[in-house]
Amino acid sequence: MPEGLHDVGTWFQAYRSRPLQSPESFGALCLGRAAIGFVGPDAARALVEPGLAAVDGETLRLPDPGTPEGRAGLLEEVQRVFIARGLAPEPTGEALGLFALRITPSSIEPVGDALAAADRSLFRALGALTHVVHLTATQGDAVLLGLRPATKRIGPGLWDSLAAGMVRAGETPEAALAREALEEAGLDVALLPIRTIPGGVRMEVLPGEGLLLEKTVRFATEVPVGFPLSPRPGEVDRIEAFPPERLADEIAHNRLMSEAAVGALEVLRPYFQP
Repeated sequence: MPEGLHDVGTWFQAYRSRPLQSPESFGALCLGRAAIGFVGPDAARALVEPGLAAVDGETLRLPDPGTPEGRAGLLEEVQRVFIARGLAPEPTGEALGLFALRITPSSIEPVGDALAAADRSLFRALGALTHVVHLTATQGDAVLLGLRPATKRIGPGLWDSLAAGMVRAGETPEAALAREALEEAGLDVALLPIRTIPGGVRMEVLPGEGLLLEKTVRFATEVPVGFPLSPRPGEVDRIEAFPPERLADEIAHNRLMSEAAVGALEVLRPYFQP
């Protein structure tokens, strides 16, 4: 087995087994009795000073209006305060579901249905959980990846899964996958066999933005040679096939989005094991 493939396989195992721990400077945020995220000192002050939230022991607690509509109104007020203080960007117009969380020393998982819908731009500042879908597409022993445009705010110029994106409020992961695949690669997933592969939750501090807390739902498919794909301008510059050796080199040089790398290595696992 080439040394580069072994090294990447070791990285893959370490990435998959990393612990989920909120940074020491971030505290738990609750909506009523439900944990919904983790906030840093600046966000905590922005919530407490105008009376939007109260400190309850080691927890910061927002009052629960009790209905999805009331909660959405509260979150809009939180967003206005965060924008005024430079803690959140302007609204995107894309609504995501806000979920209660079950938090243990080894896992963070959503509980039940969404408590409310809130603008996507608010989730990092709240350290709230977002859901994303990734489609890992293979063609023989190669993985198909899409090149992100240099104009992208996140991961400009990096290779990404054939399709990837947020699950919107009220949307199932399967529906999000179908939408993203069509938008980014011109792919109708109904024409190919789709299967699920192991996903996971990751947590990462984003300086100046807050905390990324993201649950990835992964899908995989085999795309026949010659199957028509059409990258959408502004979303994907081009699509290329990466055999294991090239994939290992791109990962080693940090030219892949991390979650795209994990999905690719999951599918091509036999190539990266000693």
